Amino acid sequence: MAVVVNTRSPSDSRYTLKLNISPRSPDITNNRTTVDWSLVLSFSDSLAYGRYNYDPNPYSVVINGSTVSSGNYTYDFRKSSTKTIASGSTTINHNSDGTKTISASCSAGMLKPDYSYETIRGSGSLTLTTIPRASQPRLSASSVTYGNAITIYTDRKSSAFTHRIRANWNGTTETIANSVGVSYAWTVPMSYLNRIPNAKSTIGTIYLDTYSGGTLIGTKTVRLTTNAPSNIGPNIGSVNLTEAVSGIASQFGAFVQSKSRIKVTGSATGQYGASIKSYQIQINRETENSSTYTSGYLVSSGQEKVVFRATDSRGYTSTKTVVFNVLPYTPPRIDSFNAYRSDASGTVDQQGEYALARYKASITPLGDKNTKAYKIRYRPVGATSWTEIALSSDSYGPSSQRVLPNVSTESSYEIEFIVSDYFSTASTMVKISTAFVKVRFGPGNQIGIGKVPEKNGLEVALPTYFYDPVEVLDPMGARNPVPRAYVDGSINHPIWIPAGADLNDYKEPGFFYQSQTANTSGMLNIPHKVAFSLEVIRTNEVTQIFRTFHADFRVYVRAIYTYQGEGGWSNWRCVYDHTYYNALLQKGSNSNGSWEQYYDGRLIQYGVKTLSYDNISSDWGGIYFNSSGSIQFPRSFVDDPVVTLSLAKGSSGHAFWLGSFISGKSGVSEIHVYRPANAGTCNVDIHWYAIGKY
Repeated sequence: MAVVVNTRSPSDSRYTLKLNISPRSPDITNNRTTVDWSLVLSFSDSLAYGRYNYDPNPYSVVINGSTVSSGNYTYDFRKSSTKTIASGSTTINHNSDGTKTISASCSAGMLKPDYSYETIRGSGSLTLTTIPRASQPRLSASSVTYGNAITIYTDRKSSAFTHRIRANWNGTTETIANSVGVSYAWTVPMSYLNRIPNAKSTIGTIYLDTYSGGTLIGTKTVRLTTNAPSNIGPNIGSVNLTEAVSGIASQFGAFVQSKSRIKVTGSATGQYGASIKSYQIQINRETENSSTYTSGYLVSSGQEKVVFRATDSRGYTSTKTVVFNVLPYTPPRIDSFNAYRSDASGTVDQQGEYALARYKASITPLGDKNTKAYKIRYRPVGATSWTEIALSSDSYGPSSQRVLPNVSTESSYEIEFIVSDYFSTASTMVKISTAFVKVRFGPGNQIGIGKVPEKNGLEVALPTYFYDPVEVLDPMGARNPVPRAYVDGSINHPIWIPAGADLNDYKEPGFFYQSQTANTSGMLNIPHKVAFSLEVIRTNEVTQIFRTFHADFRVYVRAIYTYQGEGGWSNWRCVYDHTYYNALLQKGSNSNGSWEQYYDGRLIQYGVKTLSYDNISSDWGGIYFNSSGSIQFPRSFVDDPVVTLSLAKGSSGHAFWLGSFISGKSGVSEIHVYRPANAGTCNVDIHWYAIGKY
């Protein structure tokens, strides 16, 4: 309590008037203080005159310019030396800076010793305790993108106040402004992104220090969510395409359909502290999760493209597309080739000692850089050496004829047309018979009808008509003859395949079979060790179609380029399986996980991925999260798959919850993990499973 007024009677010093004021605890929120007051009259000599008066005596109390009490009173000092005239309380509003000095005055009327009246008056002042008035910062928005501005309002309580603004992002505090008055426009530095290399957003704290002159009044805070802009994905450098097949680049200076393979090499760098977590290359309908990849042989021509993707530790992906051209290419093609006996001028003559060869072929020019060569060679059937004639190579599409000399009338001839380019050779062969004779008997058991005989037995080179069925016995001596031909001329009945046969030898067109109970264990080059039928088709190449007899019906196909065996037989490939739905086509794995591809179009992929989360510090209702995790599939789906994720027991700390995620054709991103407490770097093992279509 403070005595603000203490004054004596001007006529009688024994009378003292006091005004007492006692402040309560200040109301900081409302910037005010309530004070209790009392007006007291005292008398120092109880025996003197004037010690009592029951007539009304006026009084008043004025505090902070307002009359808080006034009226009349009486007094009697015969029993007590003090008289409390009035008391009460009043609320005082402080200045905006929290300071306040109040003025006070009072008066009281009293009886003088001569029984006349006088008024005792007094005044004074009291300084109240200053109320701290630290400013509470307010933001123009609750979140902002790095590199953009946000306004910080001080809402200061006094124009005399100034402020220092500090910011704390990811454990680092720095001053961003001094001597701020009403507001400050702050651009969140892009450099702050270096503190969150594995996250797209974080929550920072802004401190507002309020000063009155050089005195710190107090500090208030506000939180701000900052988000990474979408344009800070990886910077992709050059994506280089080079020919992976030796000789093609130097010969053609371009990529060639079905012959070229492209080596793709690319690189990328993360921005603002981010690292590159994964790469993906798409080319030639192939997908590889790597920064370097050599494609298979290019299947299409024209404009093609390489799509190069890089994903950083924040989960942002950048893409660069490189367009390249592929020259169309088909292997050398023989459109037609025929040969006939002729005279020297090329006139067809069955008795001629020449042969007329007519041919038509085509070679892909490849920008007129493809090589081309055409030739005919011929020899008597059974001979080992050839007579070879080179043909004109001026055209990529020749259509012409050539007369071949020295074709003996006594022999049949093999005549072969060969077309070659830079990559491959095509050939086809025809036979011409000996010179025509109606009937000739040769040495031994040789008989020729319509031709000169060349073998022991009967050779017929004339149309033959049978008016009764003809039976040909099984070459292995089976009891039941195998029908081969009928009077209608049909020859579509199959030929029996003996045990121990090698399917590599079956190059002539026809249908072949085994009995349903045949033992195939000793047979060579068959795809499935069960009884089967075999169809052989011959064009420029020889194709074998292998069909099983059993309930597990399957069809296999393979080919060889020519019947002479150039290039060798391709591998058998199953093109049909009765267990279609569940039949596994192929499977594999890489660093991203494992995959299984089925005949029905299903693609199943799975694996375990260890994700490293930094600063699990984003607050969400009292728990903390981070969404920077991602998973790359070993192969891409054609559509978005169905994905299941689960946490493994081996996750460090064990106290994790798995939340939402975003899945796509090539992987999973923004995998949320939650913890009950803020944490630094944590490793989380996630089991994942995805099923879709390839």
